[in-house]
Amino acid sequence: MRHVARIARQLKSGLSRVAEGPASPLRELAVGDAELALGVIDYENDSARIDELVAAAGSAGRPFSVATECGMARLGERGEAVTLQELLEQHARVAAAIR
Repeated sequence: MRHVARIARQLKSGLSRVAEGPASPLRELAVGDAELALGVIDYENDSARIDELVAAAGSAGRPFSVATECGMARLGERGEAVTLQELLEQHARVAAAIR
């Protein structure tokens, strides 16, 4: 589990620096045979921000799956106005583009 936590910290660090340039930490990340699922679908349902995160992740040249930032089961715990339907629509929109 510590390995997963370390990977998550590295990914968060890399994606939070989108404005600074390419997501180089993703290129350097060693995950072996594991599949990356990146939390690029945010609870604010901001299509522009989601597209920015997807582009940054894609610039690393590594295959990845899309996920919400904290999983869908926690929806509403922080008072988010986004609905499950909206999150699913964002997932479908983004996943179709990166296939």
